[in-house]
Amino acid sequence: MTTIAADNFLKNTFSAGSIMAFAISLPAYANNATYCVVTPAQTQTRIVNPPTTTMSPEVDGMYLSMKTRRLIGEHGVGRFNRFKQLRAGWDAGRGLPLDVASVQTMESFVNALPFEPPQVALFMSAKGHPILNWLDQNGGAIELEFGEDSVNYYNETGELEEDFSLSHIDHLVASLSAA
Repeated sequence: MTTIAADNFLKNTFSAGSIMAFAISLPAYANNATYCVVTPAQTQTRIVNPPTTTMSPEVDGMYLSMKTRRLIGEHGVGRFNRFKQLRAGWDAGRGLPLDVASVQTMESFVNALPFEPPQVALFMSAKGHPILNWLDQNGGAIELEFGEDSVNYYNETGELEEDFSLSHIDHLVASLSAA
């Protein structure tokens, strides 16, 4: 086992296309310096496919508003962060990555919503569109799939399915407020 100063840790760790595996302890502090305990592994691991980011810069930089975070809760925020990492082909070869414009449509809708439905769940369609759903007061599903410039609305109790353009999102909000 070797103890080294943290600022010297990354020096000389790469050699000939492979990387030495290490176990690293949490940082410790002594004599005004930061130290980590580094334990070299017995073998070297060859890097076959170096990891690359799974997100486009637009998706990586995407965040949810506080109102949306509150609406979908901690579990929904975690799901959103996992959705951001999905690549094309995630759904048996047909799923698309999270669509930035559709997330913006969802944000516009949530910001226009004058109430917060209880227990809202977040899903993602194979098209890469976010989906919000919850139960109405009769126990029927309300489901909203957000596209780039539209929202598909489904109301199980009223047996109603309708598409709303982004420019008519206020009509959807009024429909939901009345339901």
